[in-house]
This record gives sequence, C-alpha cells and structure tokens, in this order.
Amino acid sequence: MAASEMSSLVTKQKQVLSASIYIRPLSSSSSSSSSSSSSSSESLFLLHSFDLIISFSQFEDNMLSEKVDQMMEWSSRRSVVRMNGDKFRRFVKAPPRNYSVIVMFTALQPQRQCSVCRQANEEYQVLANSWRYSSAFSNKLFFTVVDYDEGADVFQQLNMNSAPTFMHFPAKGKPKRADTFDLQRIGFASEQLAKWIADRTDVQIRVFRPPNYSGTIALALLVSLVGGLLYLRRNNLEFIYNKTGWAMAALSYIHGSSQAQFVAESHIILLLIICLVGLGLVVFFFSFLLSIFRSKYHGYPYRPIRQRKKKPSTGICSQIRSRVPECSIQRIQRIQRIQRTPFPLRNGGTVPAVFRVSSCSECVGTPQPFSLASQNGGNLS
Repeated sequence: MAASEMSSLVTKQKQVLSASIYIRPLSSSSSSSSSSSSSSSESLFLLHSFDLIISFSQFEDNMLSEKVDQMMEWSSRRSVVRMNGDKFRRFVKAPPRNYSVIVMFTALQPQRQCSVCRQANEEYQVLANSWRYSSAFSNKLFFTVVDYDEGADVFQQLNMNSAPTFMHFPAKGKPKRADTFDLQRIGFASEQLAKWIADRTDVQIRVFRPPNYSGTIALALLVSLVGGLLYLRRNNLEFIYNKTGWAMAALSYIHGSSQAQFVAESHIILLLIICLVGLGLVVFFFSFLLSIFRSKYHGYPYRPIRQRKKKPSTGICSQIRSRVPECSIQRIQRIQRIQRTPFPLRNGGTVPAVFRVSSCSECVGTPQPFSLASQNGGNLS
C-alpha cells in the first residue's frame, strides 16, 4: 500500500475518533437526566476506539505481509536483491519490519574502477547463494545491495564515503556500531561474513562454494594434447625403444656406501646446502620486513581479531597509558621507579616526571621522559 493511501486512511480514522468523542457531551446536554443515553454514548465511544485500534493493527499487518511477500519474490529470482533509494527507504528503513536485512553498499560500475568492490561482491554472492539454497532459508533474513550509481542519496543519508561497506539493519530498532562490518580488520571472505551475521542475527549460514573445475579441465587438455601428439607421431616413436635414454635414467647418482661418494653426489650435496642457506636468508629478510610493517601498523594481523573485553584498570599503569603516546610504550608490565625530579632535555628544557619501564616492546630498560603535568600537576596518585 502506498504512503498516500496510508495517510488518507489514518486521517479518516482520526475523523471517526473525533466524532465519537463528541457523542457524549451532545447526548448528555439533550437528556441529562437519562442515564441510559449516557451509558450508550460511552459504549459507542469505546466501540469506535476499539474498532480504530483493530483497523490500524490490521493495516500494519497487511503492510508487513505485503513487504515480506515482495522481498520473498525478489529473493526467489535473485539471491541478492538490488535496491535504489526508494526501495531502500521503503523495505529497509521504514517500519513495520520483522526481518533483518544485510546491505552491501558498493560501486560496481566500470567507470568507478573499484576492483575491491568486485572481489567483495563475488564473496557476497557466494554467501547469499548459500543462504538462498539452504534448507534453513526463511523470511527472517534478506541480502540486498545498493550501488552508488543507483542510490547516491542513500550514501549521503548514511554519511558513507567508502565502498564496499556491509551493514546489518535489524528487525527492531536502529543499527548499532557493531552492525557495521569491520572490513579493514577482518576482510570480506564469505566465512567471515557468515560469522558476523550469526553474531548479529543468530542465523547460522553454512557457506557452500561452487566447485572449481579449472584444474580438472587443464589436466584433461594436457592429457588430450599429449595423446594427440603420440597418435600423430605413432610411426616415429623410436625414443621409447632407445636403450641409451633408459640407461641414463637408470644411472645411480648416490653411492650406496658411507665411505665413498660420486662426483655427481658432491654437486647434489652442494646444491642442497645452497638451497638451505637461501631458505634461511628468505626467512630472515621476510621476518625483517614484517617487523618493519609491524612498527608502521600495529593492528591486524598482529593482534587477535576478537579480543576479550578487559575491565578498566584504576592502577598507575592505566594512568600512564592514558597520558603517554601509544607508539612509545605499549605493554607495560611493571614500573620499576618513579622519580619526582625534573629530567633534563637536550634543548635545555625539563620534564616534571620520569618513569622507567622494565618491559616495553620498543625500549626495554631505558628511561622514557614524558610530560605528566598536563593533568593533576604531574601527580600520578
């Protein structure tokens, strides 16, 4: 039902309610001594009020069933329902709604040149197909997509300036902070999206990826090619019966005794040693590269994806963490000493307080001066 029809129906119902309200004073003024007319007016008023409530409830139920039927019809055609601004506001934002909606905000047009959007869309399609063709499919969850070129007003309404973005719109209430998928930290794999959806909606989705036949097809083509060549050269297959070739393949390059060694065996051992040294260099330089990356970016993948919520500490460590830069001290385990004497700097200035860190990921056992006078006059207690 359209919004104009809904507003007209509500207006008519308000008029009926206002008319029913004035029944009681009119009837009482005409026959104030008659108690039967007063009771009848009250009964009529209650009857109209009850009828108004029932009609409005029926209207909401009809509107909700219409929305659910439309979403089910779209989902039967395509696992991911494409929406523009009007459809988004009507089926996702506007109440009543008893179903959850997962929306992917993206930009898939070629002129946008968003390669990440296409990759995320492929994973999103796999997840939606897994839900659509599973035995647990119901009208409690729907997958939709809003393209920037089809719903730019939706992006502006949600103050969204990046794509792709995944959001969950619950059946009741407004989306919370956790209803926005952390794409930068977790990634956009179908399995990760399924875990996030299960956490927000209690709907378990088992991801079924379509089988990849590329390896089988490549092997079949290779066998066909080799078989075709052998068939075409069936009169020139002397190399199969060549004794010299088979004799070279049957040579022994490793001596059977520990007291002797072939020349070729020496070369083989030398090659293995070179490979081991090269592997060690690869591990060393790769670790060095990761250490540089960790110093530049302290987040994923060097921290667990789901961290346990810790109770806020009121000790001196928490006070120091709140007053010093995060990049200078990260994992304080124990404070050896706190000095109240000023600490001299190279430029001639002083810092009111100095503390020494015993276990720091960057500066173990070295004094780190910081100005703690900005709060409580440098008093940590």
